[in-house]
Amino acid sequence: MATGFINRIWQEGGDVLAQAREAQQHRDYGGYLLARGLLVAAAEQFELWLTLAAPSDDPNLILPAYNALCTVSHARLDHEGALSWLEQALPYLVDRQAEPVNVIKTRINRLISLAKLNRDDQAIAEAIQAQDVLGSQGSPYLSGLLELNLCSVYAKRQEWVQARRSGQLALEQFRTAGDHQAMADALVNLGLAHLELGALRLARRDLTRALKLYGDGGGGTAYVHTELGRLAQVEGDLDQAAEMFGSGGDPAKAGAAFERAHRFAEAARFYRQAGEAAKAVAAHKAAGESFEAGMLLKEQGDLEAAVFTLQQVPAASERFLEATAALGEIFLETEMYGLAKEKLQEVVAATPLSTASLDAYYLLALAHEKSGEPRLALTLYEKVMAYRLNYRDVQARIAALKERRAAAGAPTQGVPRPATSQPERYK
Repeated sequence: MATGFINRIWQEGGDVLAQAREAQQHRDYGGYLLARGLLVAAAEQFELWLTLAAPSDDPNLILPAYNALCTVSHARLDHEGALSWLEQALPYLVDRQAEPVNVIKTRINRLISLAKLNRDDQAIAEAIQAQDVLGSQGSPYLSGLLELNLCSVYAKRQEWVQARRSGQLALEQFRTAGDHQAMADALVNLGLAHLELGALRLARRDLTRALKLYGDGGGGTAYVHTELGRLAQVEGDLDQAAEMFGSGGDPAKAGAAFERAHRFAEAARFYRQAGEAAKAVAAHKAAGESFEAGMLLKEQGDLEAAVFTLQQVPAASERFLEATAALGEIFLETEMYGLAKEKLQEVVAATPLSTASLDAYYLLALAHEKSGEPRLALTLYEKVMAYRLNYRDVQARIAALKERRAAAGAPTQGVPRPATSQPERYK
């Protein structure tokens, strides 16, 4: 196939070389777009690259383009599309002119595509064909990459002995290649295999080494922490399991581990992060945090349970007045104005007007207004406005109350009603 391209260069000269340069430009620009996550635009550039490379019939120009298109498809989670590109590449894999490195990369991409599509037997068969080519190539990095992906296939099938073997081979090859990031990936897979095989000491060794190789905040650290959490659970160290799950960004598992370790306050915090409100409420209650449990129930709209729970906050608690204010607000929302005034008055009586208590004063005023006590409401609203001029809708409420009083013929707050004997112009 490659001979045809050479003949074209002799025959057409500059045109073919210009076409080759244009293909390279599309390749480079596609790589630039891919690195920035612009997948559709990258695919368009790689297709133009393939279109320009295809007439050459040179597998070493064509296979890289197919592999690039496969990479974009995987990034778009279009694994069928990735395999479709590689199916078109099959005739070039058996071309004698194809360089082993291009054949191996294509075989590895086919392995990955087949594994993503759960066609594991075909993926393993693809790996065997790649291994045959690798025997003559001697590329440690590609050998490691092949074994790493094969390890993942075996792990998915829960064939842990084979997974361990491939993980060990991948680690050895990446060590030879001097690629620390890839070594960390291999150690994670190897640690997982050892964990599943019950070799806990080896699993901890591998996962800890992987964590060091990834470095602080490096790619893969969250997953390693999660696996270390699972390992700690198996070992019975629930405190460490919880810490690892938390570091691994798995708040639900962290919450469960803290709960089993009877660290309920921390369990509640992680359950809240996970969005598991019911478990968070239970954990708050187990920790003796009635206020936090009640407020979470209030947020969830379970007002009856919120009232019952907030009423459990002891008077000696530093959160008692906050709980009382919350009860007043719930009673106000549910139109139980007598109870609302009772609770909010308790807060106001115990707290001077301040930023912290401003809402309680406002809500008490609103409760008086709703229950038909405009004079008391107006007095409190004016206190609120004097403290903070633009607090909520206090100005509008004061204006509305004064309007209603004026319309009813009542004297305006603080201004004596004019005597009837005054001349009209003073009225």
